[in-house]
Amino acid sequence: MNRRSFLLGLLLLGFPVLACSVLHPASTRKKMLQDDLQQFHVGLLAQTRPELVRPLPLSDREPWGKAWDCYFHRFRVIDYVIDAVRFHDDAIKADVSVQVTGHALNALATRQQAWREKWVYDRNKWRLEVRTEAFREILGECYPEVSSEKSGEP
Repeated sequence: MNRRSFLLGLLLLGFPVLACSVLHPASTRKKMLQDDLQQFHVGLLAQTRPELVRPLPLSDREPWGKAWDCYFHRFRVIDYVIDAVRFHDDAIKADVSVQVTGHALNALATRQQAWREKWVYDRNKWRLEVRTEAFREILGECYPEVSSEKSGEP
């Protein structure tokens, strides 16, 4: 095989991959969110701070990491089910409904909570909107009082 044929073959093989990423960016974003949702919620089960703060701007990670630590001193998540993911604005925004099951650390009776999460695609990654009334209700007294300034994270 000569060099020209080899390069033509690479071009033909690479074009469908390139075309898919250009012609279907919404589907790529949807897949990325599915992966991020799984990482976040498995982090919730495992109580791993890095997984829980990864979808946040850098400036918010420390106060929200402390908020999750506080939450886990009071409550243990034992299961979750993602009920629905609704995409908006060509998959730039998503509303996620999750059923979270857990129990207070001083009790064995479990309870189920309906979580409403808002995710926004920004700077080539999904970000979890935590400054919402829903998260204020979930975290209760653990909800951090942080400034509402946007971070300059790349």
